[in-house]
Amino acid sequence: GVNGSTFNPEIAGVGTHIITYTIGGNCPDEQTTSLVVLPVADATITPVEALCENENSITLSAAQQDGVWSGNGLTGNSFNPIDAGVGTHIITYTIEGECPDEQSIQIVVKPMPVLNPIITPNEGCAPLVVNFSANVTPGATNEWKMLSIIHEVNNANFFDTISATGCFDVRYTENLDGCSSTILLNDAICVGLQPVAEFLPTLTIQEVHQSEFYMNN
Repeated sequence: GVNGSTFNPEIAGVGTHIITYTIGGNCPDEQTTSLVVLPVADATITPVEALCENENSITLSAAQQDGVWSGNGLTGNSFNPIDAGVGTHIITYTIEGECPDEQSIQIVVKPMPVLNPIITPNEGCAPLVVNFSANVTPGATNEWKMLSIIHEVNNANFFDTISATGCFDVRYTENLDGCSSTILLNDAICVGLQPVAEFLPTLTIQEVHQSEFYMNN
């Protein structure tokens, strides 16, 4: 690692190096010394992909241990997106010592879709025309699914005619940039049979001039 009177630790590498200085001539001399090159700390952090707001905590890792983590949503080296909140968070890892290092990464926490499905009317006689509506989160895709009759629709607002009878569960889902929110509406729609009005007229003649008769259902 010596070039002239310059010692380059990067070229010499980590370890103990014996450096010798020699003077020639009629009265020569030679002296040696040792130089120690310490390793540089490596605080490189393993990259993390964007997370959804409702995901579980993840464990962060770095090239070298024994450092200190800092940033929003951190407990030690555990990052909790719920605690951190939606947004871009700067996470820093610092290794102290004689040859310290500090590195940072960004972790993006994405928002969850906010669900507000509306079903009207939610009960009636078959065939029942039902209005399915929702204020879909901007940029999100959505899906309606009636579980009992395997009926799926990918529209935000639409009318549908339910001919089957019974009570049906409805599942509503929105997906925004890989983050999905789902709500299950139990017995969201109840459809019954149309009532049938039937009766049988019964005429009883008692006298020829009687003008009234009775009907029994």
